[in-house]
Amino acid sequence: MTHIARDGGRGGSGPALTGNGGRGARGRARPRVLIAEDDDDLRELMVLSLAEDGYEIDEASSGHELLALLAHPSGHYDVVVTDIRMPGLSGLDVIDDLRAHRAPRDWAVGVIMLTSFPDLPTRAEAHRLQAVLLEKPLDMEELRDAVADLIELTQVGS
Repeated sequence: MTHIARDGGRGGSGPALTGNGGRGARGRARPRVLIAEDDDDLRELMVLSLAEDGYEIDEASSGHELLALLAHPSGHYDVVVTDIRMPGLSGLDVIDDLRAHRAPRDWAVGVIMLTSFPDLPTRAEAHRLQAVLLEKPLDMEELRDAVADLIELTQVGS
């Protein structure tokens, strides 16, 4: 699995593969972000954008991959960014499982859901799952701000 991260904040030298076990320059664990999106180009853009902020990033291209990464023993993430509509399992199905059947620590995971169809039922379901809902086409600054806000909230709560 490739982890992409960068030691500095925005405006540094660019993404690099981590070779330090996902730890920053001072030995602190980098915040971990899992991105699940079936559109390869959008997923790559999100990975590169968030890597600029120094996060350790894992990727999934389907709901089944998302579920497998979350179920893995090392599958604790600070933030999960997921498309709602993906082949197989939807992002809603996976996050519903995360919230309903997992340990209480999993409720501390910040969730951002992405949709091209922000109708009232979708908004209500995202609210029920305590997820931030962002609309496509996605504004990368809005995504970066939402991830940073959720990381800050999860660090305050831990």
